[in-house]
Amino acid sequence: MDFSRLYINGAWVAPLTEDRIAVENPATREIITHVPACGKEDTDRAVAAAQAAAPRWQAVAPAARIEIARRA
Repeated sequence: MDFSRLYINGAWVAPLTEDRIAVENPATREIITHVPACGKEDTDRAVAAAQAAAPRWQAVAPAARIEIARRA
């Protein structure tokens, strides 16, 4: 899996910063990958997309939301 991009508004997009955070296996302390260190602008993009999607998602029946989450 490519951990260099962000999933925002239904698409994998490049982060606006080159900064990365190491992800560590807690059992071995081994660095297993690096992920984008999202800054304010990336966070604002994600929050705006989530706020725009919220009314449509809230209109989906709970059982359907569960099924969607299970398939993901």
